[in-house]
Amino acid sequence: MADSDDKSAIVYDITRFNRSQVVEKLEDIFKDRGYQKKKSVFYLGICRVDETLEFRKLFRLKQDPWPYQPGNMTVLQGREFISKFYDGLLVEKLNKQYGCKTSLFAKHLENLFEDNTNIAGYPFVTSEVYILWLFEIARRRVKDSEEMKKYNKLKIDGAITNLIALMKADHCGFDAVFLEGGEFHCFSGKPENIKTVIKKIKETKKSLEQA
Repeated sequence: MADSDDKSAIVYDITRFNRSQVVEKLEDIFKDRGYQKKKSVFYLGICRVDETLEFRKLFRLKQDPWPYQPGNMTVLQGREFISKFYDGLLVEKLNKQYGCKTSLFAKHLENLFEDNTNIAGYPFVTSEVYILWLFEIARRRVKDSEEMKKYNKLKIDGAITNLIALMKADHCGFDAVFLEGGEFHCFSGKPENIKTVIKKIKETKKSLEQA
């Protein structure tokens, strides 16, 4: 399971975990000394729900902690990198899989946030966003420098919930959410700009509910 040069491999079974439970597990991993010192390799596994209990999805967390940002990491699924950045390639994969149906994607993601058991039944790009967004929430809960605290105070968790609502209503395209500079992109940029976008997301969702 682990590479031959890995000194220690730690596997956490997160089968049937909901969104909050996975975030809590990621927080624990980020705080682990083995993670910070790069002495251990951490995996998040989701099992088949049958007698074999084999892992159907295995995320490897490749440590990349910085002194001022200890929650940094790269995620691999099998031998393939999970998207680390919000860019055109991620949007391209989403459009190829879902077309303009952001509502279908949002429903898939919402299902995984409630219970990840059937993750293998969803497109690969959906599992990419699944772990990427949970990582966004968890890493902002790790104690960082004074500069990073400006980002950590931003309500990303609630923004993600509201973004899912906007996409379920087919109110916005993938580029508006996942491309830096997009109308509803709240994951890149300066804290004050992100705060403005998060407020806009919340207000837009409220307007849709009142329409």
